[in-house]
Amino acid sequence: MAKPVINRLPVANWGEIAIRVLLSARQLGITTIAIYTEDDPNHATLADEAILLESPKHFIDVAKIVSICLDQKADSLHPAYGFLSENPELVEHLEQVGITLIGTTERSRAYGNVIELAPSTIKDHRVVREVINSAIPLARSIRYQLPGTFEFLAHESSGEYYFLEVNPRLQVEHTVIEEVAGIDIDAIQLRVTAEDANEGLALSMGRNSNHKLPEGQDIRVDTHLRRTNSSTVGPAYDSLLAKVIVRASNLGTVRQKAIRALHDFQITAVQSNIPALLAVLQSEDFIHGA
Repeated sequence: MAKPVINRLPVANWGEIAIRVLLSARQLGITTIAIYTEDDPNHATLADEAILLESPKHFIDVAKIVSICLDQKADSLHPAYGFLSENPELVEHLEQVGITLIGTTERSRAYGNVIELAPSTIKDHRVVREVINSAIPLARSIRYQLPGTFEFLAHESSGEYYFLEVNPRLQVEHTVIEEVAGIDIDAIQLRVTAEDANEGLALSMGRNSNHKLPEGQDIRVDTHLRRTNSSTVGPAYDSLLAKVIVRASNLGTVRQKAIRALHDFQITAVQSNIPALLAVLQSEDFIHGA
């Protein structure tokens, strides 16, 4: 089967993940088309072209997104995660008009993980290897070729493991996978969100225009926040502000560096879950159980 040619790529998403996709596509010489709303236009400045939506609701409107693709003479579409990324109608409509879906088709943010660790902390590497060896034939049996994950629940002491699901899409935690792939290191991803840790992680809304991001060796921050533009946090979007990814030679060091990075992260216009993240990283359960 011939690989599809990708020349014009709309990105049907916003914020940090849209920025990541747009930058990666531009590096490949692909003409990028941002889709944005007035509330959050920051990622649109990084695209070759940009389409303004009248409402955030249009991000989940299959007909609207497909219409944009056709109007822009796009040959492909990247939905990233969330919004339309798991809507089978999108796949069907794109196939009907000959447009290639890039990435693939996340559950609600409310159930997402906010701290991701890699590699596996299971000490018995035989269990890890068995899980991997179980996933490979599953992928082959369905001829899976795109980014995605095969998830298992493993019991370290008994060695038993159970298949959970296949996530046929770009994962939110793709950054921590990128950091460890092919390299013998430990990495952690922290999802900093506009959620008030003192109010049960309720959404904290506002317009952020003043922030300071952590910096340093082996510290990476993926974010849609910009020094020159303000960003609105409201009920229409995911509360994600940034992903802070830290790597080091061992888990103890990566934990300490992650704590320092969170202390260096400053944001004033909205409340964040940083206190909750720090509490997890400094807990005895995390230190001894991770």
